[in-house]
Amino acid sequence: MLCGDIVILKNALPKDMLHQARDAIHVLGAERTAGQEASESGRRRRPCDELPAGEVAVGEERDGWAFLPQCIHYPRGGGFFQEHVHDLKPQRIGLVLSGSVYGEDYQIGGGRFHAQDGSWVVTESRHDIGDVTLFRYDLGHDITPVDPEQPLDWSDDSGRWSMVLPLKPLPR
Repeated sequence: MLCGDIVILKNALPKDMLHQARDAIHVLGAERTAGQEASESGRRRRPCDELPAGEVAVGEERDGWAFLPQCIHYPRGGGFFQEHVHDLKPQRIGLVLSGSVYGEDYQIGGGRFHAQDGSWVVTESRHDIGDVTLFRYDLGHDITPVDPEQPLDWSDDSGRWSMVLPLKPLPR
């Protein structure tokens, strides 16, 4: 436990499984986003497998909400996501599955959370491939720039990979 609101479950999933999933998702993401780069204000990332609008949500719909899994690639060369917060309800607990090996896939950059006392809790070197970070969903969190001195190359699968499971409202 890093603090009362952030916990890392070590080795929750096998590394080989995540390497295979990441390779397949990278190919799928490259096909679906050919010629497009996600470089919006406050983020440089490629959402590789967000479900397109209109597709069936994963899991059971409940009161207009469903879990929509995402796999996000923060590439070497500065991939990041600026600090943001979520409403505590209805999800309450966020989870981030690491699909990267710190020190191999990237050297610097990664997740951090604002603890309730205002300090930053940095998970960068503690959250390795196969680990799941659970956190109170309304804590501010971000992804600091990943290997910002390296050239940005969207076709390269190195960098930081995160798999998340947000609870999203379905279109009515």
